[in-house]
Amino acid sequence: MNRERWITIIILIGIVISVLPYSRNIDMTLDGGMYRIGDPIYHEHTSLVIKGVYRNYLFKDNTFSGFIEISNIDETYGSEVFKLRYSKSIAPLIYDKSTKYNIGQFSVGQIINKTDFEEILVIVSEPIIGSSKSWNGDNGLFIVAPSDNRDEAIERAELLSKENGWLSAVEWE
Repeated sequence: MNRERWITIIILIGIVISVLPYSRNIDMTLDGGMYRIGDPIYHEHTSLVIKGVYRNYLFKDNTFSGFIEISNIDETYGSEVFKLRYSKSIAPLIYDKSTKYNIGQFSVGQIINKTDFEEILVIVSEPIIGSSKSWNGDNGLFIVAPSDNRDEAIERAELLSKENGWLSAVEWE
């Protein structure tokens, strides 16, 4: 009887561990740069301020709730990101721009990051027609943090993008 009780307790603990996330508070600032594929001269210094909670689940998509402010993109200041839901380490980076009288969203692009936000790659969508936005692997904008120069940014972008299938063909040069 005692053995059955311990087995039941272990099974219950296993179920709880598999359902509940491992939560981590994130409060950091990273310096990096914005670069353009195919343009070795283009560079803008960029700072990212990240404040929120990252939840790491065992059997479902990880999430982040909070703020990610990007110094080169004014719409990100003071706006909470919609809960990021990661699929294969990538999540759409969409901001809530709702006001008392207006409901709105602003899409920056996609974000790939290590679970501790120590390394970040943002794929920046750009307007193409009207309000439509897209990213092009031939000449698209991307933000990498931390990075001090283009070579370091390209190396980090390659490493982070290898984890994701649709970015694996991008030549970051």
